[in-house]
Amino acid sequence: MLASFRFRSLLVVMICFSLAPVLHAQTDSTDFDDDYSLGPAPLPLGMDFEFGMSVPTGKEAFNLYPLGAQFELGPKVGMLTSQRLWLKLLGGVRWLGQNMDGFNGNEMQHFLSWYSGAEFTYQFQKNNLFLYPILRINYNWSRNFSSYTEDAGTDYSNTTYSYTYIRGKDWSPELGLRLQIRTGYLKLSYNLYRPELRLSDRVINDDHMAGYHGIERQRINFSTINIGIGYDLFIQ
Repeated sequence: MLASFRFRSLLVVMICFSLAPVLHAQTDSTDFDDDYSLGPAPLPLGMDFEFGMSVPTGKEAFNLYPLGAQFELGPKVGMLTSQRLWLKLLGGVRWLGQNMDGFNGNEMQHFLSWYSGAEFTYQFQKNNLFLYPILRINYNWSRNFSSYTEDAGTDYSNTTYSYTYIRGKDWSPELGLRLQIRTGYLKLSYNLYRPELRLSDRVINDDHMAGYHGIERQRINFSTINIGIGYDLFIQ
């Protein structure tokens, strides 16, 4: 009888020890779900909108187009949860122009470049001030054309555009700095762009018909210093 009682007591103790981990897991299931069920935090996302001015640094380009403007935008993602390293995929347009007849003239020359690229920035912070070194690579599609405005300055003005004179495309690396306070920022950058420009077939044919055979391709320095202001839209 005593042996049977001891056996039953030992069996009860063993059952209690075996059930203890299960009961403990059930009582902590809520905490477990709160800590681990959501998985890793999502990467931060944002969007940049920027516009500014561009000044050519090449002598030949500056003589033709001393000043221009640019606009760009693009989504970005934080590569680290600390939100210090960011990758942005961007697209934009840069315009350089000059009025050939003076400020109030009718004819204007245009050099237009569409570009897309990828940009890396890394964040340094001091209180509410953020500094981002910039490393970027762009691919550009450029063309030159002219416009002529009849009856400029009147209600009957009409602007016509020429066909493309020259075109070219090439890669361009870009380095810069971005200074940001809250959601607004100021950016200064240098874009190294030396495309090989080619006369359009129409220009070449017109020159040949006129008996002129000149240079059809030439690499020109269209690098620019860019100053922009932008808005940083934080999505998540």
